[in-house]
Amino acid sequence: NNPDAFSEEEVLSFLRKRTGLIDGLCISGGEPTLYTELPAFIRRVKQLGFLVKLDTNGTNPDMIRLLLQEQLLDYVAMDIKASKERYQQITGFAGISYERIQESLSLLLSSDMEYEFRTTVVRELHDADMIRDIATEIKGCKRYYLQNYKDSGDVLIHAMMQVETGCQPEPLLSSFSEEEAMLLLQAARESVPHTELR
Repeated sequence: NNPDAFSEEEVLSFLRKRTGLIDGLCISGGEPTLYTELPAFIRRVKQLGFLVKLDTNGTNPDMIRLLLQEQLLDYVAMDIKASKERYQQITGFAGISYERIQESLSLLLSSDMEYEFRTTVVRELHDADMIRDIATEIKGCKRYYLQNYKDSGDVLIHAMMQVETGCQPEPLLSSFSEEEAMLLLQAARESVPHTELR
């Protein structure tokens, strides 16, 4: 158990005190769809009159389907980390099933739900061809956002720890220049005209 975590009752109490001051709650992670109690929690939030946005990586389409069927969500933002061919490599999870990602994509694409897809683009991991492949996969979507990578400091700390332990540091990640990001945007817009840079 995380000692810094809030209980469900603490969250709901916080929301009750802010009725009329805030409109909704964004549920993000980690990956929130891994929690079997998620639907029950969202029902309680909705009973208080709040909108609910879900941030997900799409690895649990069964939960997404359930939440959509029960109309528990007002907005979904799904991260697409990479193209199908490089998904496992870029996420670092050999066991990840891209078929499950595709199932989640299909659920959102065929729903009336308000949603967005987004990809955080990293110079060392993404290029225009990959963004073009992703956009082809989600052709017809309502909106797609490319988010330029920003170092939170964790990557640098990780590299420093490797140096201190005598390990060869991994190359640091970096963002695209504005001109380079525009090339990615153009590649995405070939299939998804409603693509924007964040």
